[in-house]
Amino acid sequence: MPAERTIRRLRVRAPDEALARRARLLVEDALRTASLPGQGGAVVLVRRLRLPPFSGTATPQSVALALEARCRALAVLPVTAATSEDDVAAAAAVRFRDPLHARLELGARVLGGAAPHAWCWPLAVPGYHAGLGAGEALRAIAMSIAGLPEAAAALPLWLDGIAARGAVPRLFAALSEGDAVCLLAVLPPAALSRTQRPAAALPGAARPAADVPAGVPAAPAPEAAPRWREPLRWAGRHFGPSDARRQLLQACALWIPGTVAGGMPEAIPQAMRNGADARHAAEPAEVRRKRDPAAEASATRQDAEPRPPGVPLSRAADRPRRGVAGARPGETAGGAADGAAGSQRGVPEPDAMRRMTVTQEGTAAARPTSAAGLLFLLRVMESLCLPEWLAADAAWASVQLPARIFGRVLRRLRVDDGDPAWLLAAFDPAVALPAVPFRISGEGQWAMLAAAGMRAAQARTVEDAWLNACRRRLRMGARIGLADLVRRPGLLAITATHADVWMAIGQTDLRIRRAGLDLDPGWVPWLGRVVHFHYGDAAP
Repeated sequence: MPAERTIRRLRVRAPDEALARRARLLVEDALRTASLPGQGGAVVLVRRLRLPPFSGTATPQSVALALEARCRALAVLPVTAATSEDDVAAAAAVRFRDPLHARLELGARVLGGAAPHAWCWPLAVPGYHAGLGAGEALRAIAMSIAGLPEAAAALPLWLDGIAARGAVPRLFAALSEGDAVCLLAVLPPAALSRTQRPAAALPGAARPAADVPAGVPAAPAPEAAPRWREPLRWAGRHFGPSDARRQLLQACALWIPGTVAGGMPEAIPQAMRNGADARHAAEPAEVRRKRDPAAEASATRQDAEPRPPGVPLSRAADRPRRGVAGARPGETAGGAADGAAGSQRGVPEPDAMRRMTVTQEGTAAARPTSAAGLLFLLRVMESLCLPEWLAADAAWASVQLPARIFGRVLRRLRVDDGDPAWLLAAFDPAVALPAVPFRISGEGQWAMLAAAGMRAAQARTVEDAWLNACRRRLRMGARIGLADLVRRPGLLAITATHADVWMAIGQTDLRIRRAGLDLDPGWVPWLGRVVHFHYGDAAP
């Protein structure tokens, strides 16, 4: 999907009005086709750009080349917390990682005491100007976030930063109840439900004992992070229970623990690192095969390695499984079928998981990945009605189930623990999964899994059930295996609200294209990110 490109003011010098209109059309066409900085989620603002003279017979392609050459000559300043306001004001062009980053930086500078005055701030944050006081400036930032496609993910993260700085009273003193109603409207329904139900019914609260399988602990009710406790007490003293401003704070405070907004805890349980397979680590392989021979055989044949080009599907499925270099005796390449330790399965150790956790700072640039096709699974999950399944129960909407499914995929394919694709599989291990029924029936929200051909015996966890459903849909619909789909070289750039994938034009696969799996998703509410796919031979 092409990035949004806007010219605030265009000045054209031409002999007559007809040639001026012609020049405007040429620049407009060139702006659409030129390869400019700021692809993906990045926001690049250029203060002034002077194009060389061109005639009325010039083509849009020639004007686009001139535009590209002038942009390449610009010195683009990446704005960080260490960048001074004078440097930002003097820069010819500035770059933010994504729209949320621009608002985080502006909010931090407003709270730092110095009024930001650089030329880029009114362009990056509509509604802000240098004459606003601190409270009004924070209000302008909050209301501008509400206009973003990714507002549902960006607003809680931005308010979390405000709460961490102790600036909630300054913001809410300038925020009217009508403003809070507008901000509440952009939050996810699952976040709003937490303010409308008693604690016992909140997502993650204990379920009736009859519905909880043996050995599965009940999940605790959600609690606000320590940095939110004082803001919530302040709101309780100044706003009534029905005030939208108090509801806004409560919704964000309880929703933030369910998002990957900060670092992982120092100790990550073994069961969380290895997924549900840790519960079956001691189970002999013979028992697993007897319990579910079809799933075990399918995992062995189909996902051990990608199918080479030119090999028919039937031959690839019947090919004997090869050993893995460096594997222990008896260990195989089927990641999900074996209950090996996390380090043997390509799962990051606790330090690596903390290091790769998505934070408000995100990642600085695109990084090489061997799993560039991971996000192609979004269309597969949508075809299986995963968004509707999550909407049917707010408890599942708040446990980062898509991230857990991605983690199962990466473990199964033994993706290296330093791969940036693990950022998409980061979740808060302190948030426990809701209880799972003993069997997947054809009633209620579980009917979607039953309709996909799943049985309770085929999966030990809900993540396994959805992974197997995706594999089944890929094989039957697109005639492609999981490894063939996901294991692709490319570049991946991830921030707290965006995920951009770059692949060479040679990575285009007709099976994927026919199934529509590489169509640009844009804003994906149930994932909480804006996702874009980019094909081309040039690196971002």
